[in-house]
Amino acid sequence: MEYFVGAAITMIVYIITNRIVRSDLKKEESVLQITYSQSHIYELMAPLLDYAPKLEESAKRQSNNFIKNSYMKVMVVKNKAYWIKDNTFYVADVLEGEVVKENAKKVDTMSMDKVELGEMMFIIETLRGDNNDTWSAGE
Repeated sequence: MEYFVGAAITMIVYIITNRIVRSDLKKEESVLQITYSQSHIYELMAPLLDYAPKLEESAKRQSNNFIKNSYMKVMVVKNKAYWIKDNTFYVADVLEGEVVKENAKKVDTMSMDKVELGEMMFIIETLRGDNNDTWSAGE
């Protein structure tokens, strides 16, 4: 019986304390709200950025330039192969995994609509290796 009285008092104290704490938390929630913005996250992460390894820029070397000039990048999209040679944009058909060079022709971008022109710009940037994606406003 003496354990029952102790357990009952403990439960009553627990319930009363729980209600008091919950009401206090509801009042504080409306006052204290953290907005997570990019600058806030940067301020939190700034001390840790000193420990991150620095990204090394690749040095310009003759061997890299030789490989870049020796090989031609070709991009295949929807059974069409696209490449750039002598600052001219070419397209040719792809049959059985092989590019048919005989029917290669220059791409006429003047007669393209906005969607086709956007696709061609994506292909050109991919072929050139440009990492600058600011050419479009995202319309």
